[in-house]
Amino acid sequence: MWFGNFGWGGVNPEPPANGSLSTFAPSGAALSGPNAIFGGPYRPQGMVVDTRGNLSVTSFGNDSVYVFPGGDPNGAVFFRQYDASQPFDIALAPDGSARSATAAARVGAYPSSVAKLSFKDGVLRRHIVRFPGSSLKGLGVDSRGNAGIASLDDNTVYGLRPTAR
Repeated sequence: MWFGNFGWGGVNPEPPANGSLSTFAPSGAALSGPNAIFGGPYRPQGMVVDTRGNLSVTSFGNDSVYVFPGGDPNGAVFFRQYDASQPFDIALAPDGSARSATAAARVGAYPSSVAKLSFKDGVLRRHIVRFPGSSLKGLGVDSRGNAGIASLDDNTVYGLRPTAR
């Protein structure tokens, strides 16, 4: 099991902490050691594990999505989205790809987006980007690949078909 620590610590400390990741065995034993995993994802937010054990993590603090192949943080690869994109959530699609939603609008300079990503042969690629809503948060993908995305600033849930371009 994987858990993210966004890194607030206390009540909105300045500067904010980097956050960390922790992994646990089904017994509850910490596999990531007593101090968790730091580096790579900065202020981790959403995460999901695919059928091959690859962990995908949205990295809010450095505008990236990371994949730990086989769950190994030492082999991490990443795709940096655009400045101030602030990736917030991620979900797997039935075809093995993932959708990632960004919260960007809270910064105001850039639009929020939903990206289709794939991880193959050790490379993380972005294929499609759509720009629905404003300050996207929760994201889900159904068994047919349709995505539902919660948009905070306009109080709307947007839907995207798997073939949306």
